[in-house]
Amino acid sequence: YDGTRNDAQTTQDVESKPFIELYHPHHLLYGPVGRLTVNGAEMLGYEGRADAPIQFLNALAGAVGIMLMWRFGVRFTGHTWLPLSAAILIGLCYAYWLYAIEVEVYTFASMFILLCLWLMTYFEHSSNPQYAFWLGLATAGAVMFHQTNIMFAIPVSLFLLFYARRLMVLYLLTVGLAVGIPYLLVGWASGFRNVYAFYNLLTDYAQQGTWGGYLSLEHIDALRDGLSHTISSNSTLALAFYVLMAASVLIGLQFWRENRIWLVFASVWMLLYGVFFWWWEPWNIEFWIALLPLWGFGMFMGLCGTTSPSLRSTSPAPQTAELQKNPTDHHTARARRASPLQQYTAYLFSLSAIILAILLFREHITPIREAAKPENDYYRQITQALAPYLLDSDIVVTRGNILDLYVPFYASHPTVFSLRNLYQSNIHPGETILLQLEHPYQRGQIIYIDALLLDEPFDPQRNPFGLLSQDIQALYEKYPIMEGIQYNGQNVFYQIGERAAPDTKTWSFEKHLGGWLEFGAANPHFENSGWCISGGSDPWIESPPLNIDADKYSKIDIDMSIDSPAEYGQFFWRREGEGLDESRSLRFPLESGRHRYTLDLSGWQGTIVFLRLDPVPENLEVNTCIYTLSIKEN
Repeated sequence: YDGTRNDAQTTQDVESKPFIELYHPHHLLYGPVGRLTVNGAEMLGYEGRADAPIQFLNALAGAVGIMLMWRFGVRFTGHTWLPLSAAILIGLCYAYWLYAIEVEVYTFASMFILLCLWLMTYFEHSSNPQYAFWLGLATAGAVMFHQTNIMFAIPVSLFLLFYARRLMVLYLLTVGLAVGIPYLLVGWASGFRNVYAFYNLLTDYAQQGTWGGYLSLEHIDALRDGLSHTISSNSTLALAFYVLMAASVLIGLQFWRENRIWLVFASVWMLLYGVFFWWWEPWNIEFWIALLPLWGFGMFMGLCGTTSPSLRSTSPAPQTAELQKNPTDHHTARARRASPLQQYTAYLFSLSAIILAILLFREHITPIREAAKPENDYYRQITQALAPYLLDSDIVVTRGNILDLYVPFYASHPTVFSLRNLYQSNIHPGETILLQLEHPYQRGQIIYIDALLLDEPFDPQRNPFGLLSQDIQALYEKYPIMEGIQYNGQNVFYQIGERAAPDTKTWSFEKHLGGWLEFGAANPHFENSGWCISGGSDPWIESPPLNIDADKYSKIDIDMSIDSPAEYGQFFWRREGEGLDESRSLRFPLESGRHRYTLDLSGWQGTIVFLRLDPVPENLEVNTCIYTLSIKEN
């Protein structure tokens, strides 16, 4: 939620998923475009992971967005170079700069919004249908890189209603087809065959109840933080940015009484996006990036105010054939005919924007560089601290934050249990996690829990997928939770269960299996200082990785009990690179009750890395308990 992560999920998806599965319903095109970018890079000889080519593509989109903002400013204000200062200023805002070098969708969506603004200036001078068509495609691009931009079609439609009413239908038809057809194809390929399924595809986030509900004065601080941090974490610079924009808007308003449609367009745009993002997640800078083009628009208003209002045409028709060919010259001519005071105001605004841009550059260059370094990525560091301890059988429990992405990506670990998924399924996470962990705990799996999940109760901003205080207490009461993985002297993962070191020779199963795992057992549980099962389908337990010198150790004691006669138990071992085999096993007769069985392992050789105990014959329905295993010296 602090906007500092590389989207490992997109990278992993692009590397591993079939093309048809690369879509995300809320930014449909980003995954497929990422795959095509990586494929293109590989054709040129690239051999690395998918993130670097996609980051390059994002940087290119960010640069194109700034160029489009400048070109929009040129056509909109009548000045050729003065709008460049405001465009650069927007580009150096923290959120825009950061997401232009990350694997994220938001810069791409902004680029298409800026393309729309540039195209809209052509309607002041022409009613050519091709402009409505391209404007529709540009809007569709913004929508398919982030679904929330469907709201942008509303202010654009109002704009067309004034300048080119008959083209509004063409525009809306183009948007509808360009967005609707890809969604229909993706939905059909995904097996959706009814309207309800498509509706869920489009609205699943909104239905989960985990976002939204913040549209109130109670969350005004979160709104202020989101708007401020989008510009800069330096509150003074953020305030200066908004003061400069407000001053520019006020200057522009004095000269805009004859042409209000742009004001209506901007006001409706701000109202729709502002209310929605305030309601959705007001602190999240990812979303406020979509309003950075609007803030740039506000700055351009002041430059429009430096031209004489009588020179600004309110008619969509061009005044001359020459101006129709090059309407930018018409704007520039108007700017040249402004009064000296108006020109000085424009230069002062441009100088102020440049100075503020330089200050933002100085403020952000170090954090942006530092954010790109792996050693400064906190979640990557704690993931890599965890990785050496992980086996595929282990479970990692997260709140549903960045660790959901980093653990599979950087630790190549397949089993992540996320509270986010519970929230999205409208399931109470506290009760469910108690039940979900019970079987893994009983069968001996090691469970690692994100420390923030237990250290900080649920908080809608900092820990939005966390547990309530009573849920945390219930977890401590049910499971033997201990501090697990440390990073910089602090506990970052709690642990349930404990895996003995590879050179361990004795295991007690009184409270946990010490890293041993069961397979095929029925009703595993701890009872009377032992680990017990009630038969099952060929039950067995197998050890964690070991390092045993067979020349030094040649006996094993197994303390176990059964409640009815059974023919035999069986003990397996193997060395590195070997599979299980009857020739590397011993069978031993079983007796009712609790007994200590001592097996002679003089037949094994080399370094033993794995053990397995089948406590009873296959499919024998008896109650069995194992208390200890001990490997003895010769």
